[in-house]
Amino acid sequence: MYTLLRKIHLYSAFVVATFLLMYFVTGGVMVMESFFPRKSKNTILETVSTNRNTPEETIIKDISATFNIHGELRTRIPPNGKKVYSFSRPGYKAELSRVHVDSVRVSIRQGTFGSVMNDFHRLRGYEGSWHHFIWAFLYDLSCVSLLVFAITGVCLWWKLEKNKMIGVFFLSTSTGLTALTIAYFYWVG
Repeated sequence: MYTLLRKIHLYSAFVVATFLLMYFVTGGVMVMESFFPRKSKNTILETVSTNRNTPEETIIKDISATFNIHGELRTRIPPNGKKVYSFSRPGYKAELSRVHVDSVRVSIRQGTFGSVMNDFHRLRGYEGSWHHFIWAFLYDLSCVSLLVFAITGVCLWWKLEKNKMIGVFFLSTSTGLTALTIAYFYWVG
């Protein structure tokens, strides 16, 4: 049983290390914003004339093809009542919105390396293309690996350590701090 626990602990550590490395790199780029600015490196603003009799979905599809727009599509309706189609991926955002009955405003922002890393760091959810689905699955796998890593680590420590008082102190302190943090965000948020 001990050997199996060690192997599970080791393999879960590899998954955890991969995602921690990604968080350290992207987080480091976010912290050093003066070296890696998040401003747009290329912005396109254009108004495109359309035929008022053409269905909106066809117009959006044609404009997307013309400007090579791709990414996760989200639709929202602002207070003015005109639909806005947003396409996004890390470091890229495009919005298509009606200006008049016969025109659509195209806004495309391509970001710098800093903005790509910022968006990559915050990427989440199972929405979008299959790339996003795989990424979200890997996120969930890393979360499960963190739990497995912690549980197997405590089991291994309990089995090996003769004087358990120091470990019990650190385990209870870290668990209490986590519970207090969760309670704080729950009541404040």
